[in-house]
Amino acid sequence: MSRYETPVVVVADSSAEFFDSACCQLESEGYELRWASERQELDAQLTRDRIDLVLLDQGFHPTGGHDLLAELSYRRVSTPVILLSDRPSIGCAVKATKLGACDYLVKPPDWAYLRRSASRAINSFQLQNRMQGFHTSAKADSFSPPILGDDPSIGQVRRTIAEVAATDAKILVLGESGTGKELVARAIHHQSLRRHGPFIPVNMAALPTNLAESDLFGHEKGSFTGADYTRRGYCELAHKGTLFLDEIGEMDIALQAKLLRFLEEQLYRRVGAGELRKVNTRIVAATNRDPAQLVCEGKLREDLYYRLNVVPILVPPLRQRCGDIPLLAHWFLERAVRDNDKRVTGFTEAALDAMQNYPWPGNVRQLQNVVSRLVILARNCQIDVDVLPPEINSHGGRSIAPPTYRVWPREQSDTLRPMDQIEKQAILEALARAHGNVVDAAQLLGVGQATVYRKIKRYGIELGRRRPSTRTATSCSG
Repeated sequence: MSRYETPVVVVADSSAEFFDSACCQLESEGYELRWASERQELDAQLTRDRIDLVLLDQGFHPTGGHDLLAELSYRRVSTPVILLSDRPSIGCAVKATKLGACDYLVKPPDWAYLRRSASRAINSFQLQNRMQGFHTSAKADSFSPPILGDDPSIGQVRRTIAEVAATDAKILVLGESGTGKELVARAIHHQSLRRHGPFIPVNMAALPTNLAESDLFGHEKGSFTGADYTRRGYCELAHKGTLFLDEIGEMDIALQAKLLRFLEEQLYRRVGAGELRKVNTRIVAATNRDPAQLVCEGKLREDLYYRLNVVPILVPPLRQRCGDIPLLAHWFLERAVRDNDKRVTGFTEAALDAMQNYPWPGNVRQLQNVVSRLVILARNCQIDVDVLPPEINSHGGRSIAPPTYRVWPREQSDTLRPMDQIEKQAILEALARAHGNVVDAAQLLGVGQATVYRKIKRYGIELGRRRPSTRTATSCSG
């Protein structure tokens, strides 16, 4: 059921005794129970209120449950209905299912089974309602796919996008591979005043080192071997629009200095040109690694990092919002069904449970690819556990994918420590292992000597007192 709404269940039955029994059995599950003893009451509630499930007696006056099911189908009332009968009948059960009932039970029902059936019906109904809301949002902005999810973390991402989109602030999108960083960048662009301008995505890791400057800033004809024509770079192509620089930490360090000037003044020079050019381009950058770690490793200029990191947006990994997996899976299933002209209606409850227990190391992108493959190879209307990939089906809830961001090992306490304390501890340990030699300590840390000296001064570390003991360093709390 939705984490935000109390499910409302209407008992359409003339018997007050059955309604009382239903209240005793279902209210403890968090449902709000309402009674409709007559047809008029039921119609009024379905018209006026949001109803998540109807428990309908087959003998409900004046026309009976089957006729009412047929009418609800004709009126396109999507509220799920569980039909209950005083007499078991296979024919009645088949007819009820054909008319749209999600289940058929005999009175008095097995209440444990009814609770499970009600939960499945309500979950499916509320999921469809949420998807309809996202469909409506997507139609309102046909250029930008919706950022799906009910988890508070993804809700915070959407709120931050809405707050910063209308500005020209630099954005740094952080998140593991496959979490949807480019989707966030596109959402920023399409909610901004630049929405009618170009959106140019560039994967910096895919640019050849010897051509990266030319790709980014352009070149003049004859400026180097093979430059047979004048070419505009990505910065110029994104004029009055948005330039999305993905995997910014993979950019050559020398090129980062030129990008820094572009960020500061919106000025650039084509390769082989003498004059500077000016454009009006917004920059959104992204990385799947910890940018502070990239700075420490010397792979990202510190000044460029601060210039880009005006507003950071952290996109959570899928394993941290597994409650969104059913919504995402159904969304991708709809797209795959449409693209491949297949007749697949959804997933069994067992399949969704298995998918929610899997950590998805490839995140949303992996989920989309898996669902597409399942739809293409599907032989039945519903996807069950037996067709899931072995790694998902046999996972059993164990985490198999470490996070992309490096986390310093914790001590005995579960309390998280400030970054300064962790950084200081790392320097202390490196100095201890290097017997106080700053050059060796810098090599152990993978950073420059100047960085280590600067941090030593910042944290007031006295080199003369460093003892060659790892225990001394690791036991220091900062």
